[in-house]
Amino acid sequence: MKTFLSIVLFLVLPFVTHAQDITQTLRGTIYDQIG
Repeated sequence: MKTFLSIVLFLVLPFVTHAQDITQTLRGTIYDQIG
């Protein structure tokens, strides 16, 4: 069970960090268009 949880975390964590990068880039483009 622990191995399964570790595998899930290993697969999910990169998506979470990548999603944060995407939101930051989207904010940057939106601010550029507004400004």
